[in-house]
Amino acid sequence: MTQIDIKREVISVLGNMGIAERAITEKANFSKDLGLDSLDFVEMVMEFELRFNLSIPTIEAEKICTVKHAIDYLNAALRKESVTRS
Repeated sequence: MTQIDIKREVISVLGNMGIAERAITEKANFSKDLGLDSLDFVEMVMEFELRFNLSIPTIEAEKICTVKHAIDYLNAALRKESVTRS
């Protein structure tokens, strides 16, 4: 999966949560800019885990603050996962 594919999925998840696509920029902060509360954030992380078939530890999830952070984290996690499976 390419970084562009990951970005599309992240945008899709946020869109399904009712966030306008025009508001979803890489710099957008989940709480400050997109209005996610802690429950929304947990739901978002759970959806990432389902869509990308990986587990995101809570301590790692807490570091994900922006759309860019999410894309970068998921990209790295998927690469690590593919190396582990090989």
